[in-house]
Amino acid sequence: MKRMKAPPSWAGEPIQIALIGCGGTGSAMLDELYRMHALLVRLEHPGLVVCAWDGDEVKEANIGRQRFWPCDIGWRKAEILVNRYNSFGDADWSFEGRMLERKDCERLRADVIVSCVDSAAARVMIGEVGRERDEAEVIWIDAGNGRDSGQVVMGHWRGRGVEQSAREKAVPNVLDLYPSLREQEEDKEESCSTEAAIGKQDFGINQRMAAEASGLLWQLIRYGETDRHGSFVYMKSGEVMPLMIDESQWAAFAA
Repeated sequence: MKRMKAPPSWAGEPIQIALIGCGGTGSAMLDELYRMHALLVRLEHPGLVVCAWDGDEVKEANIGRQRFWPCDIGWRKAEILVNRYNSFGDADWSFEGRMLERKDCERLRADVIVSCVDSAAARVMIGEVGRERDEAEVIWIDAGNGRDSGQVVMGHWRGRGVEQSAREKAVPNVLDLYPSLREQEEDKEESCSTEAAIGKQDFGINQRMAAEASGLLWQLIRYGETDRHGSFVYMKSGEVMPLMIDESQWAAFAA
């Protein structure tokens, strides 16, 4: 297997996107999704139908780092962003002003799940539910980053469970490649100031993550296939390394 192909069910139908997280990368990703939607509609494609999930409110420290304005402070992130695109961009998208929980994930209906969260536990939950649901065509794109580097991984939500030969053709997702997420300790310290927030995620890293994630999705939608399913971004050196659809490359991880 050298290429990942778009599911046949995408042909001629609106693509349902569940965006999990509307913070640094998530708010930038929603902007990318809207621009992609606008282009697709003008290319006579049905476009994207997005549901954004986030229970956080906009805070002062978010201004400048995320896609929010001072007048947004106090509003739910998902609500203010989706309402903006619906009001001024002629979209008809929806939001959930709360965090995605396991019960929500178990009944989630989407063609593509995009997770932009800073919680390892949330990633593990999404990945484990995907294995339980075992839906072959659902794509999971995860974007994660540190201060000035990060990675994007696009794989099949069902994962590559070694116990099921039917999954051997699946492209590994972030939990397949990084099973150590199950042991990762959470950073529960909230960034209450702009200086503290920039110390954790420098300017530009979130936009780069969103650009890489949306670029992968665009390849699948527009061209029907891709030979890579991820990127590793290093801001200081300016390097971007591709994650190819290659068994030998996966062997360096845990897939």
